[in-house]
Amino acid sequence: MNTDINKINKRTSNFTASEIDVLIALVKKYKGVIECMKTDNNEKDAWIKIQNEFNCQLPETPRTAIILKNKYENVKRNVKKQYAEEKTFSRGTGGGPTKVFQGTSIASTVGEILQTRMTGETSIYDSDT
Repeated sequence: MNTDINKINKRTSNFTASEIDVLIALVKKYKGVIECMKTDNNEKDAWIKIQNEFNCQLPETPRTAIILKNKYENVKRNVKKQYAEEKTFSRGTGGGPTKVFQGTSIASTVGEILQTRMTGETSIYDSDT
């Protein structure tokens, strides 16, 4: 058996809230490179920088760039999903109690990073947005 494959697939501990906060802060620092669709090589370099800074700040659980990128993509997906649910609920009809959505600091920071990629652009021709 190849031991390199076992090292790559070795499960690490779950991310704590403070680790997620540090990750999002680092992604915000490099958002111009990470969220740009044209900078693939620069994006890889940025994730390596994020890995190094993350592991310097939190040395007790070292994470690889791949793990950090996957976690960020997962957080981003969940924030987009929550935003879509809020938008769908606000446009719904019917009775019943109102649903209260509680935004977190992580959700607001990811929203700042994504900007119009999360909320969409407003149309000047349609009042439906």
